Amino acid sequence: MAGESVVSALQSLREERARLDRAILALEMLIAQGRRRRGRPRKLRPGTAELGASLPSPSWAALETEVPPGARRRKNAPRGLLRERIREVLRKAKGPVAPFALRDAILASGYPTKSPKTLYSAVFAAAKADPRVKKTASGFELR
Repeated sequence: MAGESVVSALQSLREERARLDRAILALEMLIAQGRRRRGRPRKLRPGTAELGASLPSPSWAALETEVPPGARRRKNAPRGLLRERIREVLRKAKGPVAPFALRDAILASGYPTKSPKTLYSAVFAAAKADPRVKKTASGFELR
């Protein structure tokens, strides 16, 4: 009689542990998806110290191939394209070019951007950092 109660208690604890493992796995998957949405992709594998080694591997394979709804890959401009466009606009200009006019000319040349406000900041910073571009009182010009 006493042995049966111990066995049933053990079985109920095992069921509770399985339920908790499923809940923990669901929460970890939500956290991983949130990291991917913020632009910090991270592959999570079984056995990592961060998430524990007791997780089943089939769910991890599904997590790595799954794309969260609404997530997109960023399509950035190729490296060095902004600097090339700045130099091209300044080469064609007859005198110094104001930062706003420089931004507008770069936009008109077809430079890919999502926001002209952030492009202005990027153009200003890239022009100041370029050794071949000189900042004057009225704008930027080539050296």
